[in-house]
Amino acid sequence: MSLGRVRTELEKHGLLLVTDSLLPSVGGIVAGEPIKGSWWSHPKAQAIYAVVEKLDDDEDVLLTTLVLNKQTFVHARFWRDLLSVAMARDRWQMDGLSKDDRTLLQRVESQGQIRASRTKTELPSRLLVHAKNIHTETGAHAKVTAVVVHVGEGDALSLPAQRSRSRQENARVHCRAMAREFRQESNVTVARPW
Repeated sequence: MSLGRVRTELEKHGLLLVTDSLLPSVGGIVAGEPIKGSWWSHPKAQAIYAVVEKLDDDEDVLLTTLVLNKQTFVHARFWRDLLSVAMARDRWQMDGLSKDDRTLLQRVESQGQIRASRTKTELPSRLLVHAKNIHTETGAHAKVTAVVVHVGEGDALSLPAQRSRSRQENARVHCRAMAREFRQESNVTVARPW
């Protein structure tokens, strides 16, 4: 079954894009070939969608904007490091944010979670918020944007420890190593500020 193969690859790499023609991706694994262009037009689009939905519902998997600003599944073993990097509020995250993005970030931080009508934002790719598509009561699609720090509340992630500079630097080192390993297997450059 495709879902089993996808989970195996996610556990192996720690990261897996939803779709990409060069890097390991759900679309490529399910289709059995790299997908160029939109995966929605591929003959196995329904199977890809089913695996993406199941993976998105898995409690050990996080779907976020990460590699190449694309939707990327992240295995739970990397969440602590990803959260530390996200909470750092480093220059690469904050410098050059538009006024609209700063306003949206303030709203999310004050309310914890909002249903955002504006979908064009740099906040998820800068790891300042976590955005997730949902189906509303009417069946329409909407985007819920939540402050990243809420990922760690009430679970095994200790927020005070995450804020320490040494923890954040260790997290950056781990994230760099994960990205380096991921791209070496694919011979692709994956640039991230950490």
